[in-house]
Amino acid sequence: AFAVGWPRHPEAIQPLVNALRDPSPSVVCNACLGLYVLDLPEIPAGPLGEVALRHKDPDARCNAALALSALAALPGKAEEVRPILRDLLKSKDARVRVHALRGYIHISQERDLPDLLPLLHDPVPLVRTAAVLAVGHVGGPKVVAPLIGLLSQGETNENVRLYARKVLQRLSGGKDAGYDVEAWKKIFADTLRPSSRT
Repeated sequence: AFAVGWPRHPEAIQPLVNALRDPSPSVVCNACLGLYVLDLPEIPAGPLGEVALRHKDPDARCNAALALSALAALPGKAEEVRPILRDLLKSKDARVRVHALRGYIHISQERDLPDLLPLLHDPVPLVRTAAVLAVGHVGGPKVVAPLIGLLSQGETNENVRLYARKVLQRLSGGKDAGYDVEAWKKIFADTLRPSSRT
């Protein structure tokens, strides 16, 4: 099933979608990977969402989430995948949460922040890093303070801190205060004023 996706032909979509209902977890896993590789906007999100949310096999759920993250980047797919990605953020599997956040990197908006911001404190560093990128895509006043908070010594993972710093650099127009929390607060003083966060 995985090899069917390589040519990127739309006629491969339906056989791969049909394979998502196969009783063999390995067939379902490979069908998800085939749809991921196929990477076409004609792929329906619903069947992948069913696998990602309900399949008994954790690898099938993970691969379906990966395929959904790629769909999110395609034109016209944001609203179709958004509710599925939102549900996947609650998965017990960190891999699924990471893939959901990777999808949000392409589509996140301010209305998604209540679902995204809590993942900045996920117990898994890779999830926190993906959350930084998804939140950073939104930008704006509501994300600056949480990102600055990740620069403190309370965040123990250097990659999370680095990504938070890089996102803050982008949001500030290229300024860099390293890991100096107070300097970042000065850079974003106007943004952090209570009236600008409403």
